[in-house]
Amino acid sequence: MVIKSVKVPVMWEWSISCDVCAICRSSISGPSLEYLNDMGDEDGKKIAFGACNHVYHLDCIKKTLKSRQNCPLCNVEWEYKNIVNSDQSHQLN
Repeated sequence: MVIKSVKVPVMWEWSISCDVCAICRSSISGPSLEYLNDMGDEDGKKIAFGACNHVYHLDCIKKTLKSRQNCPLCNVEWEYKNIVNSDQSHQLN
């Protein structure tokens, strides 16, 4: 007996918990490094969620988008999905 093909139902799921902004490397639940260094505005206390599900401080991603329009992690064209204050980040994702 020779098995020519096998149909296996496959299902997977994962949850990505992001606790660090990949741009400034500081905690996503707190202000950005630029904000902490008194060089940023209130955007440093906000979190931007992308359509690709990557998360950055709002001021960090805005600065990055000035030179390129893609997500720094997955290189997909950046599209905002949601923007929240950093103290609300635990309610999402």
